[in-house]
Amino acid sequence: MWQKKLFGGLLFLCLLLVSPAALAEENMIFVDASGMTGYYINKDSVVWGSETRPVVGSNQTETVTTVDAEVAVVRADLNRRFLYSMHFVPGNMTYEIRHSEVQAYDTKEIIESKGPEGGTQKYTGSSMLKEVVDFIEDLPRS
Repeated sequence: MWQKKLFGGLLFLCLLLVSPAALAEENMIFVDASGMTGYYINKDSVVWGSETRPVVGSNQTETVTTVDAEVAVVRADLNRRFLYSMHFVPGNMTYEIRHSEVQAYDTKEIIESKGPEGGTQKYTGSSMLKEVVDFIEDLPRS
């Protein structure tokens, strides 16, 4: 049992060390890790915008800031990379997955690809998505 954990930990560490070189062509930037899972964003994919939405319970509308970005979630222990094209509304703490792919991490072979999933979802202040959005918000805007 301890050998599996040791091997998984060493594999994760090796992939984290190799990740900057392997992900550089996509301009992926490491955000944070939780256990065996690493979170990255593609710096070149970040697009800020705004949307006008109806205010619930009234006839008024509001303009909210939005940000689109490609987010990668790497599970080194599973040799998987999950790529998400995401749309965030930071002020509402919501997101939408516009497209997703599951890839073999080492070869980037696409195992599964999906279109939009689940509509608008909330994230919490303690979730890794909040960390990702905070990281994006701290990037210089061009």
